[in-house]
Amino acid sequence: PQRASDVVSLTLGAEFDNLNVVNGNTAWNRLGKLGNGGTTQVQMKAVTDILKDHTKKHIEQLDGRNIAMVAHAVAKLNLKVDLMDALAERAQNPTVLPTLNAQGVANILWAFAKVGSLHVGLMEKLAETAMRPEVLLDCNAQGIANMAWSFATLGVSNVRFMETLARQAIQPDIISTVNSQGIANICWAF
Repeated sequence: PQRASDVVSLTLGAEFDNLNVVNGNTAWNRLGKLGNGGTTQVQMKAVTDILKDHTKKHIEQLDGRNIAMVAHAVAKLNLKVDLMDALAERAQNPTVLPTLNAQGVANILWAFAKVGSLHVGLMEKLAETAMRPEVLLDCNAQGIANMAWSFATLGVSNVRFMETLARQAIQPDIISTVNSQGIANICWAF
């Protein structure tokens, strides 16, 4: 689908009981990328309610990438739904945290900050995950900026994490690629 209205039409006409978790996540992802252009508020509410119920039904199947995808879409659509609580709980699962990469951590943090959904336990576990060497070394400039911005926006204090982000941000391969928005977000966060 190339338009949000196409995703809405497909979702409203779907037999969601027969669809798997990938189908639901794909619908969230497309809506998040396309926005709500061409749809009414009633249609968007109907489709997000369907997707929310579908996601909750399949929450135990979500890995880190799926959680990041859904949370990011919810935030891009400016939705304030209780689904974020379920995503936060699932993301903290010890089997899920190791499946997160740098982009997944950054996207989850950004999404929760964007919708103003504070889950301190989740933030702390994501900070620990981000500081794992294999995750930290995979961080790009935008990811570092988004992580720092998210913690500052939510008012979460974690000196060790912020110092780790600061050290990573000044690495030559990072500092040479950060854009003006990233610089502003990093400066504001500190």
